[in-house]
Amino acid sequence: MRSLRSTLIMTALCPRHVPRVVHDQQRHRSARLVQRSGCFAGAVGVTLITRSFTFGSLCVQGRGFRRIRRLGQRAAAAPRLEELEVLANEIRISRDMGPAQENLEDLAYYAFPSCYTRGDGSQRGFCNWLLRDVLMVGRYPYCDPLGDFPSKEEGRRHLKKMLDVGITAFVCMQAEIPSPAPENLKAWPWEGVSLQEFDMPRRFLPYGPVVKEEAASMGLEIPRFLHCPVPDMHVPKEEQLMRLLRDCLIELQNGGRLYIHCWGGLGRAAVTSACLLALLRPELGPNEVLLCTQAGYDSRIGGADYASPQTMAQRSKVHDFTRALAYLRGKES
Repeated sequence: MRSLRSTLIMTALCPRHVPRVVHDQQRHRSARLVQRSGCFAGAVGVTLITRSFTFGSLCVQGRGFRRIRRLGQRAAAAPRLEELEVLANEIRISRDMGPAQENLEDLAYYAFPSCYTRGDGSQRGFCNWLLRDVLMVGRYPYCDPLGDFPSKEEGRRHLKKMLDVGITAFVCMQAEIPSPAPENLKAWPWEGVSLQEFDMPRRFLPYGPVVKEEAASMGLEIPRFLHCPVPDMHVPKEEQLMRLLRDCLIELQNGGRLYIHCWGGLGRAAVTSACLLALLRPELGPNEVLLCTQAGYDSRIGGADYASPQTMAQRSKVHDFTRALAYLRGKES
């Protein structure tokens, strides 16, 4: 009787398509109606008498809707550590990267002359090299919510310097903003992204359009923009990190140079750049990689007295990644 009533209701709601009714009283104690194709009104009507109704890529449950992934749309598998090591080895050979010759604590090796003036008149550095002429790590490269941080003019000047030294890809590690790529500008509020929970006076302004404009004026190809959203003070998820490292290595394999940033350039960005350094400099152990990351941050004007990476969890992530690499290399040899 229940099956007949459900069928009649479905036929009335969508008369051109009669559903197939399947009973499974032992598992669900209710009928599940599966309709091969149908109108949206019919789908809404079914929720009044059944638990679940599916068609196309929509799944209706109760009175709400949830999007389900179509077949064949699974995300690509994250690369394994062995694959990253192969890529890194090819880069070391093609770019003639021998063992580190510099003093790992020599701040002059990491320093880069790009800074802005804070509200109290002091200077503050934007960024530093971690692997000279290959890998740069820094803060948000344009205007941000803090009141005494870079002006538009200072941010534009800094971005132009990045293009001058050959940066070909900007890697954003921030979950608090959309991708800064120029083609993603519509995802940004017109006035910028604010952090209202912290009651900060200014907003993040998108730097992608500025980079595009400056690159065009200099006759350069527009850099790539990679976005790996990670919450502040956190570490990337394992698959997230592995995919990002692969994308960064591919950029370097093509002769590129990276600018990896988060907000302050000492936590999330430091984790990713340290893992890249471990891949590209196999002679460095976990402690040496962390020493380089800290020395790089200390080389920025006004950058002393802060730990980089910023949290214990972030430093542990770098340590574990570097040890896993060392184990892999020892196993292969």
